[in-house]
Amino acid sequence: MIGGCNAANQSVQRAHIGVMAVALLLWAGCNTVATKSDSDRQSALLAQQSREVDQREAGCISEAESSSDRRLATTAASLDGLTEPQILQLTGDRNRDISDCQKIADQKREELSSRERAQYEAAAQSERERNSLMMILTASRPH
Repeated sequence: MIGGCNAANQSVQRAHIGVMAVALLLWAGCNTVATKSDSDRQSALLAQQSREVDQREAGCISEAESSSDRRLATTAASLDGLTEPQILQLTGDRNRDISDCQKIADQKREELSSRERAQYEAAAQSERERNSLMMILTASRPH
């Protein structure tokens, strides 16, 4: 009878291991789906934020150009004419304002790029962990 009990215990243990393996496989699969949908949402958010940076940059440049044009018109109307130093000053101010707009946009883009790199690295790490778990589970499956 003891031999029968040992065989029954081993069958129960194998069944338990099989149930655990199936549960872990399901968990790994569900975790992958959740991770991908999170990753997709984060990618969409980064793309939206990138478009917003582009729009803000374009708006900033447009405002800098309009402001420069208004200053130019005001200066030209208040004097008998613009001198070359005044024109150079106004042009330099305009270029500096546009450069500031571009610098701010470039900084925002770098922040977004940094976040995107971190997101890809996290996704790659998650994929490596999932693959490792799958290898362990398939290698330890009872035959």
